Amino acid sequence: MPLIASFNTLTAATLSREPGLLYGVLFWVFVLGAALGSFLNVVGLRLLREETFMKGGSYCFSCKQPIRPWDNIPLVSWLVLMGKCRHCKAPISIQYPVVEALTGLLLASLVYTHGLGWQTLLLAWLILNSMVVLITDLREQYIFDINSLGLIPVGLLYAFLVGALDPAVPKVFDLGVLIVPAPFLSSVLAVFGSFVVFFILNTISRLLFGTVGFGEGDVRLLMGFGAYFGLKWMLFIFVAGFIVQAALGIPVLLWGWGRQKAWRVMGLTVGAFVCATGPYALQLLWPDTVWLLILSLVLGLAALVLGFMGLREAKTLPGGLTYLPFGPALVVAAWLVVFVSPVLVELLPMLSA
Repeated sequence: MPLIASFNTLTAATLSREPGLLYGVLFWVFVLGAALGSFLNVVGLRLLREETFMKGGSYCFSCKQPIRPWDNIPLVSWLVLMGKCRHCKAPISIQYPVVEALTGLLLASLVYTHGLGWQTLLLAWLILNSMVVLITDLREQYIFDINSLGLIPVGLLYAFLVGALDPAVPKVFDLGVLIVPAPFLSSVLAVFGSFVVFFILNTISRLLFGTVGFGEGDVRLLMGFGAYFGLKWMLFIFVAGFIVQAALGIPVLLWGWGRQKAWRVMGLTVGAFVCATGPYALQLLWPDTVWLLILSLVLGLAALVLGFMGLREAKTLPGGLTYLPFGPALVVAAWLVVFVSPVLVELLPMLSA
């Protein structure tokens, strides 16, 4: 069964049977989420500026004038002011309304899919922290420990409650007073497993290229997601993160390399992608053909080497390497687990255990 258990199913079902109540709850959750998104903007930007977010009102970064409450209404104020400061007319980044709207939509979706209860509250902690990760990692390629390591204790609590409160979930130990649910043990293993996975990959990268391939923030972020969802889902998030990174990042990289006229690097990257994915696509048509599987493994390894060669060469180009942080890709993969894990289990039955 998926780790996103169904303790709130009755509440969600009750809401779905009463459309008026459902829409009212979702509206106010969206409003609350937008307000929290406004605060998350403050948290992310002040962390990057090494300022405290625990005290002090909002102010314009350009003219330093304090922002009045009526100019700080989520979504509305940005539209009314047409994205400009009331005092100095400096442009206000579109990041503000985007984060506010996205946070509201995510929390409303969380209530819609999981109902109202402790599970939703603990998952909301993951959503809110991952939003700050998006802000800081996309802007400055940095993930703060408060947003990554802060997921681990709450995630372990979530995994423990998922297993302890559901009689159908197997227990590793059940001595009455002492209960160790299987999801909790899986989450503990996932926390350590995340570190091991990145340690191995960074060791290989250091030996081949003299530098690590992943930052410490990525490691700790995956540890946090592993604490929530366990070992198998942690591995899924890790692999899905690469897929998301490729889907969103390859066009950006190709565009950047095209501007630099790095045609060889572009050829290596496209060729590596085709070699790695082509045999797998063919195997969908002829699943019993063993040689296609072997070819997939060989070409996949060759594609990995070519891809690293391309990235290494790109580092020497004028303007440097177009860098894409891995944290946002991990965040998107984790959101897939939160919202569509039943669908993922149907597509990938090995995740159901």
